[in-house]
Amino acid sequence: MTFLKGIKVFSEKNTDFLVNILGDGPLRNEMETFVKKNNLSDKINFLGWVSKEKMLEEYQSANIQVMSSLAEAMSIAALESLCCGQYLLSTPVSGNTDIINKGENGDFFEFGDFNSMAKKLEKYYNNQFKKKKIISLKFVETFRKKYAWANIAKQYDVLVRDIK
Repeated sequence: MTFLKGIKVFSEKNTDFLVNILGDGPLRNEMETFVKKNNLSDKINFLGWVSKEKMLEEYQSANIQVMSSLAEAMSIAALESLCCGQYLLSTPVSGNTDIINKGENGDFFEFGDFNSMAKKLEKYYNNQFKKKKIISLKFVETFRKKYAWANIAKQYDVLVRDIK
């Protein structure tokens, strides 16, 4: 609920935004109840599970992704977001700490700290989004190449060979 609480705090100062939540999970009903109870229904859409094509469309049309995870290995959603040029605001979970360059392509907030999340979101909104500062295409292309499945598979192949 950190994410939604942070959005509630953010919405107290900012009104020009829309959040799309993709996917389903055991917290969806609780999240929808929170949204209704806190009058955020005009700001937050629950899209549920979507096709790969729709997912790509959402990634490409969004400016930022917020991930309030307690644990991750290497998040595919984080990689997909960054490859689409999104700014990633995340908790400092394993994997994300390796792919986010603070202030360049994302930032961090502590687990459960929705006030910090809202402040970082507002900072992004005022300093990058409103000023139309985007992640450099050079960074995105470098990132895509580094985390392409073919490159990752080669790295695993080297690791497996070294173990033998």
